[in-house]
Amino acid sequence: MIKHSIIYISSSFLSKATPFILLPVLTMYLSPEEMGNISLFLSLVSLFLILCGLSTDGIVPVDFFRLGKERLKYSITAICMIIFFVTVSMGAIFFLYRELLPSITNISYVYFNLALIVASCQIFTFVNLSLWQSEGEPIKFGFYEVSQSLLNISLSLYLVVVLKLGDDGRIFGYSISYFFFFLLSLLILFKRKLIVFSLNLQRIREVLRFGVLLMPHAIALWITANISRFFLANLMDNTYVGIYFVATQLGIVITVVALATQKAFVPYMYNLLNDKRNAEQSRRKVVIAAYYYFIFTFMLAAAAFLVFSLIFKYYEVSEYLAALDILPWILAGVLFHSWGIFFTNITLYTKETQYLSIATFIAACFHIIVSYFGIKFYGLLGAAISFTITNFIALVLSAFTSNLLVPLSWRFHNTPS
Repeated sequence: MIKHSIIYISSSFLSKATPFILLPVLTMYLSPEEMGNISLFLSLVSLFLILCGLSTDGIVPVDFFRLGKERLKYSITAICMIIFFVTVSMGAIFFLYRELLPSITNISYVYFNLALIVASCQIFTFVNLSLWQSEGEPIKFGFYEVSQSLLNISLSLYLVVVLKLGDDGRIFGYSISYFFFFLLSLLILFKRKLIVFSLNLQRIREVLRFGVLLMPHAIALWITANISRFFLANLMDNTYVGIYFVATQLGIVITVVALATQKAFVPYMYNLLNDKRNAEQSRRKVVIAAYYYFIFTFMLAAAAFLVFSLIFKYYEVSEYLAALDILPWILAGVLFHSWGIFFTNITLYTKETQYLSIATFIAACFHIIVSYFGIKFYGLLGAAISFTITNFIALVLSAFTSNLLVPLSWRFHNTPS
């Protein structure tokens, strides 16, 4: 189990760290405006990931254990049908508003369609990875995810550095890598006979019911992470989006480490919370582990700020120096988010996810307002401050909710030996 966890965490770490790995090269070859274009494109992809699949891919591991492989194929087929129908419908809507969309988002009509295609392609890869994880196949999972990340990095570097295609090079490298693995995933699903040419309306309804209920939470998270970029593009310009994007990418190192740490810690924490015989002592161990986690991530954020400050000082990144001014706020926001992950996992343990959705929705609504006016009156700094405030509010709401569902004592006494 430990060996499997290490493989899953390591491959996910590389996948999520890809933007951070590419950042030193991209800042040397691309202007802030070009980085802004990339940022907006990636934000669109993440939004379309939610909309194209209607969050239905999350049912794969659930149905794998509930229905078995023989009936699982109807769920996967239903997901494919939903993706196709929604993607075509959204493409038709984009065509009708092809002149309006670029004017309100600062993104070309071509990139709108490319983001839509890339997002729908990614879902097939996620389905494939979910299957291997459910089947306990860490080698296949890790090899596949790492290969996709390496292709993404290699193509992006070649197109940007060698062919000097600018922001188009990074966008094309990203898109081609996901399209290639979409074809590979589709081939694997067909070969395993997990996609069938059969219409099962009951499975489609069940899959839709599962996914649609998760969408408000997913969209709220997207708003918190991405809406500031579009406000910056409209109220200022894409140059400021690029600077903001660089600052947020520097914070990825904390997010990736926090997610990896939580992924490894969650099974241990759930076992402790399940211990009814020694409930008080077990819950105390959860609190102590939480304090260690909070201190560790705080020290990581402080170290990250010192390291990145030295890099900006001694290397020629003058075009992005403004990112250093907002970096403390971004790192603080990321830190609050990483702490919130701990409390979110406690809420997920109780399966009372409706409270999680409510808390996320409140934070997202607040963020829309504070981000818009923060940027309007304070520009780039306003975007960073609003990001921090929103994540702090989300942290407080998440902590309050989890403590209502699973009461924990946060005092520094009665420490178990």
